[in-house]
Amino acid sequence: MALTGTLREFGLVDLLSLVRVTRKSGVLSIRSQADVLDLNFRDGRLVRFATSPEGVDLGQMMLAAGRVSQEQVDTIPGDLASSEKAVAVALMDASGLSRADLVSLYAAQAADAVGQALMWPDGEFEFRPDVEVGEDEITFDLDVGTIIEGMRARQDQWRVLRSVLPHLHYTLRFPRSRRLRVEPVVLSPAEWGIVTHVGTAGTIDEIRRRLKLDEFQVRQAVQRLVSEGLLEIEEAREESQPGGTTHEPNHEQLEPAGVGAGSSGNSTKSGLFPRLFGRKSA
Repeated sequence: MALTGTLREFGLVDLLSLVRVTRKSGVLSIRSQADVLDLNFRDGRLVRFATSPEGVDLGQMMLAAGRVSQEQVDTIPGDLASSEKAVAVALMDASGLSRADLVSLYAAQAADAVGQALMWPDGEFEFRPDVEVGEDEITFDLDVGTIIEGMRARQDQWRVLRSVLPHLHYTLRFPRSRRLRVEPVVLSPAEWGIVTHVGTAGTIDEIRRRLKLDEFQVRQAVQRLVSEGLLEIEEAREESQPGGTTHEPNHEQLEPAGVGAGSSGNSTKSGLFPRLFGRKSA
């Protein structure tokens, strides 16, 4: 008998825990307005995932992970596309990846996909028992217990990030006044990318899309940049927030805020973000 429901009623962490503890076999399908995630289990262990109804595109997955080049992907004959195992062999021959490397990368991508689904504000799920994995499909063997523990910590951090930055339609600016620094700040690639796009993109969400960051990454990076005093946040001049097109939570009951001592009267309270981000007001 299939188990169905919504993520608002039954969270993803609880779903994974239930499948693991009861050692279920089958496929857990999760659907949001714009995303798809299928997780295949065998005796409570994750053995496969897909983010598209068409299945897994190993070439693009390894390309995104930086383990193969576009040229190596292009060498795979088109007639092999219907066979995951044949594509895997062709990728290993072209790139020198071992089978263990390929399976390990596939499993790591599964953990990342589950972490992304944790941030979906809503969605529907269905668990269909005893759905078998096809003989030609690549599988791995992963205990979701480690994913669950990581998700609990990420879930707590996500709640904090989302509460202080309820949507991504704020704009970023450089501080009007600089504070004296004793030691330099080392920026991550995401943080540096955000800094270089200030002034060339309208909102934080536009920067996120340009840099191909997820919402957790961009919120985390903006939080640090603001707390270090490198950037300030202010309301976008045009508050057009399209509904149903992003993974933003319902923020109608959350009070948006501007940042920085230089915030104008048109912005909202300038002291809220510094306090929440741990930055001392001037």
